Amino acid sequence: MKSSPEYIELSLMNLFDTKSYSGNSDAAIIVKTTGSIDKCLLGDFIIRLNQNTITTLEEVAFQIVDLDQSRGVYQIMLADFEQKIEKNNKKSNKFFKPPSVL
Repeated sequence: MKSSPEYIELSLMNLFDTKSYSGNSDAAIIVKTTGSIDKCLLGDFIIRLNQNTITTLEEVAFQIVDLDQSRGVYQIMLADFEQKIEKNNKKSNKFFKPPSVL
């Protein structure tokens, strides 16, 4: 089955804001949906792969990622990481503090 992200994007662009990417790395299609459509429902959308083949998005998508959900997880991980760095900096500052002069 020969297809391209740009061709698959044609099936979605009348319903959503989309942007396809291809090149040296893995191909991707960014789809901006409303809050009522989750990644499972998006996977059920019928798309055209080429002139002869129609299937659901989940049949051909390597992965469907909810970027809003991923952003929340990322922000929690980043805050936890920054808190650990700050804690380690406080410990190392005590170790390297110059002796006080009398």
